Amino acid sequence: MQKNTDNYSLLISKLDEFIRRFYLNQLYRGLIYTGSVILATFLIIALVEHFFYLSSLGRKVLFYGFLGSSFYLIFSWVFQPLLRYYKLGDVISNEQAAKIIGIHFEEVSDKLLNILQLKTQSDTATNKALLEAGINQKIESLKPVPFKLAVNLGENKKYLKYFAVPFSIILVLLFAAPNIITDSSTRLIYNNQVFERPAPFTFTLVNEDLSVAEGDNLELKVIIEGDVLPDRVYYRSENHSQLMQKNQNEFTYTISNIRDSRDFHFHAAGFNSKTYSLEVYSRPLVLNFEVELEYPAHTNRRDEKLKNIGDLRIPEGTEVNWSFFTQHTDMVDLSFNESPVEVNRSGKDLFTFNKQLMESSQYRLAVINERVGEADAIKYGITVIKDEYPRINVEEIVDSTRHSYIFFDGNASDDYGITNVYFAWETVKENSGSGSGYEKKRISIPSGSRQVNFTHYVDFRDWNLRPGDQINYFFEVWDNDGINGPKAGRTATRTYQLPSLREMEEATAKSNEKIKESLGGSMEQNREMNEEIQSLRERLMQRPNLNWDDRQQIEDLVKRQQDKQKTLEELQQEYEENLKRQEDYKEMSPEIAEKHKKLQDLFESLLDDETKELLKKIQDMLDDLNRDQAIEMLSEMEMNEQDLQREMERLLSLFNQLQFEQNLQETISKYEELAEEQKQLAEETKSDTKDSEQLAAEQEALKEKLEQLQEDLDRLEDIAGEMGQQNKMSDVKEQSQGAEQDMQQSIDQLQQNNSQGASGSQDDAGKKLDDIAQSLAMMQQSMQMEQMEMDLKAIRQLLENLLKVSFEQEDIIKKMASINTNNPEYVSLVQEQFALRDDSRMIEDSLFALSKRVFQLETFINDEIRAVNRNLSSAIDNMEERRVGQARSNQQFIMTGYNNLALMLTETMDQLQEEMANQMPGTQMCQQPGEGEEGQGMQQISKMQQEMNRGMQEMFREMMEQQGQGGQEGQTPDQQGEQMSQQLAEMAARQAAIRRALEEQSRNLGGHSDEDSEEGRLRREIQEAIKQMDQTETDLVFRNLTQEMLKRQEDILVRLLEAADAERKQEQDEERVGEIATEQERRMPPEIEEYLRQRESQLDYYRTVPPALRPYYKNMVEKYFQSLSF
Repeated sequence: MQKNTDNYSLLISKLDEFIRRFYLNQLYRGLIYTGSVILATFLIIALVEHFFYLSSLGRKVLFYGFLGSSFYLIFSWVFQPLLRYYKLGDVISNEQAAKIIGIHFEEVSDKLLNILQLKTQSDTATNKALLEAGINQKIESLKPVPFKLAVNLGENKKYLKYFAVPFSIILVLLFAAPNIITDSSTRLIYNNQVFERPAPFTFTLVNEDLSVAEGDNLELKVIIEGDVLPDRVYYRSENHSQLMQKNQNEFTYTISNIRDSRDFHFHAAGFNSKTYSLEVYSRPLVLNFEVELEYPAHTNRRDEKLKNIGDLRIPEGTEVNWSFFTQHTDMVDLSFNESPVEVNRSGKDLFTFNKQLMESSQYRLAVINERVGEADAIKYGITVIKDEYPRINVEEIVDSTRHSYIFFDGNASDDYGITNVYFAWETVKENSGSGSGYEKKRISIPSGSRQVNFTHYVDFRDWNLRPGDQINYFFEVWDNDGINGPKAGRTATRTYQLPSLREMEEATAKSNEKIKESLGGSMEQNREMNEEIQSLRERLMQRPNLNWDDRQQIEDLVKRQQDKQKTLEELQQEYEENLKRQEDYKEMSPEIAEKHKKLQDLFESLLDDETKELLKKIQDMLDDLNRDQAIEMLSEMEMNEQDLQREMERLLSLFNQLQFEQNLQETISKYEELAEEQKQLAEETKSDTKDSEQLAAEQEALKEKLEQLQEDLDRLEDIAGEMGQQNKMSDVKEQSQGAEQDMQQSIDQLQQNNSQGASGSQDDAGKKLDDIAQSLAMMQQSMQMEQMEMDLKAIRQLLENLLKVSFEQEDIIKKMASINTNNPEYVSLVQEQFALRDDSRMIEDSLFALSKRVFQLETFINDEIRAVNRNLSSAIDNMEERRVGQARSNQQFIMTGYNNLALMLTETMDQLQEEMANQMPGTQMCQQPGEGEEGQGMQQISKMQQEMNRGMQEMFREMMEQQGQGGQEGQTPDQQGEQMSQQLAEMAARQAAIRRALEEQSRNLGGHSDEDSEEGRLRREIQEAIKQMDQTETDLVFRNLTQEMLKRQEDILVRLLEAADAERKQEQDEERVGEIATEQERRMPPEIEEYLRQRESQLDYYRTVPPALRPYYKNMVEKYFQSLSF
């Protein structure tokens, strides 16, 4: 059994050996076939390419077709037999091998196949041993047969001829014409390139480097060499062909703005150069960039983000953040003013950098990559706007009537914002040489605004300045600079300086002289005009009509009158300015101040509205004016001119008198001050605390003051001469010269270092100065007392005359009531009225003379007496014409005028008596300045009214008793009536004085308080009491002393007592409120308010700044409007 198995295995191994030999034979044959076909194909393709110079596409088809067929043949004829040789893949089976062997060996025939089949059957047969014996028998018969010989490897040699033919041809060509094989093979392998047939000339490309950055230009240079040279050479790339520029045998062409890689060749005379490759590499690029601006907080600007804007204009301190978006970039090179900075890479193509800019600078930006290096370098500029200093402009407006009052209209501006505006000042005392140090006051403004308008005003008179002192002041503005710290701008330092005392006095003296000269000139002009008016009126009365010359003369008179009115207005303004100038450097006594007020009233009375209306009326009617109207108006003008002449004479006289009194009082004070200074210097000389040179200098200064005082004495002497007074200054001037000699002697002694002798001379000088002051004071008092006595005597005489003419007029009125106009006695009444007019004119002259000396006489006293005299003239005319009714009306006005004059003169006499009592020694000589300045209070007025009521009740009682008894013994009815009239006139005068005091109290209250307050209640009570007092005065003038009037007087007293109680409560409230000090806001002058309002309204018309403007242009617009403001 074992033997059978071994035989069968040996058979199978012989079959396997046959199969491997079978595939080895196929491998040998496949190698021959494959080599023959590949070589033959290669030879054919090389010959085709050699002769036809196929295009790139044809070469690609042949090349890749050759490669494909070669791979296919190798796989089929070589690779597959090789795999099967190693039993990989599908191989022939044993049965197929047995058939092949049986065909080759006749003795084998089907035996081998049968053995294989029987072996297959034996695996399933029941009689297995019999079959195996048969198989083994047959195997034994086949053992001598060599199966592998069935494949003859040597038969493959016959196929070598197919390989040898192409191989031999190729080999011959490689030696004989190698370029046929090599050049063709090269062109086939590099089938993408264009190969041209060899030309009779050569293309030599000069450019060694055919790589270029994207976007750059490249100039190609090619040199043509050979026996025959072409005239034209073309650059060709894909579908583009361009003639090249020729320079002998050199041709050039520039490829511009190269964006991509490409192949190109040159073409000339039908021949092409080889193909060249142009390589384009990427350039580093900045695609875009962003600039984020973070502005400083104090600029109040919103942060901004700009795109692709490199040039910047930014405020100082701005934080700038750059973001660069790049492409093909390895690094960003950034430098400021040629100083490189490090840029952060925040992403693949994102670079960032931030910097706070404090100065203007230039910066350079460039991008870099490894291949190109630096590219796209560009420079930008940054303009840093420095935070400017704040600007301030102030317009100074000085009050024309009070030079110490200065109003400031200011404008402050800054590029970003203002925080504070200050008014700064320092005081420099006279002869000190240095200031007290600057003080500041903050001016209220809206904080943070870029431009503000502000106002400020000061009255340097309230600063307790002395003559010669000065104030240095300026305005200062601070900005909100958050980078460098707040900065300040200021105006130029200005100076307000009070003139020295002497300069002020000289200015006052010059102004006084100017006023007197102007008044004198106006008076002279007035006299001339009055004569012209009188002459013209008389001339017109002799003519039936007006001619052209008359109208022209009237028009000229009107214009001259108007010019005179303007002159008087200027004169009044000069006086007021002079008065305010004096108030700025000296304190006036209440008496002097009151007299100045009287002069102001007189100046105002010169500019009466009636005269202005008359002139306007004449001017309007001039063309249509007839003779009678002209005469009437000229008469009215003449009377006005006469009245004006008298008022100007009175004004000039009182002005001289006041000037003398004021200068005398000031001279006394100066002598007293100089005496004190001289005594103080004497003490210093005695104490020997200063050197002689300094003491001598101080004594020299005092001597100069004394010399100035002597000039003041000369001026007083001149004024007294103008007033017609006697010269009483001779003794004082001698004493002053003696004091001056003592001073000079002390100076000489100090220069000789004789301090003891100098101090003695100084003591003597001081005593003499005291004596001078006392002499002047006594002279002043003596003159005042003497003048008052004269005035009182004149007033008493005038009162007697007024009462006399009043009774005479009353008698005429009574007689006219009972006499018919046809009665012969009527003529005697007319004559009595004539005589009364003459007496009244004498009273007018006396009153006028008195008014030129007495300030207390009101202006309307002269008006009243003139009105009386005019009514007297009218009454006479009406009586002569037998117009009794009109005459009686005139006579009633005359009576009223006489009574009013008596009341006014009585009041004036009381005032003079009170002043005279105050001037008497032992009474009011020690009254301090300021005492008695306040008006009478309600309690005092109530007491005065109570006393008057008692007097009226007593008088009423006596009047009733007299009526019951039929009159007093020894007195006629006329005497009793005269006594009663005098008492009633005195009472009316006292009631008028109380009423005026009450009116003054009412004016002091003002008119803007709440009606329900104590002040409102007080005002109501006062107004009611004034009305009742006025009715009482009227009743007393007309002698209506009745029970009803007494009842009214009690009501007046009750109202006054209630008003006094309200006043007391108000004072208590004011005391409580006064415990908290409040700063009084000074009201702006109305003229300045109107000026500012008009200017601001004009600017508002133009001031329209569009909000969309960038800050730079906004600032320019605002600066323009600021220039309009100033």
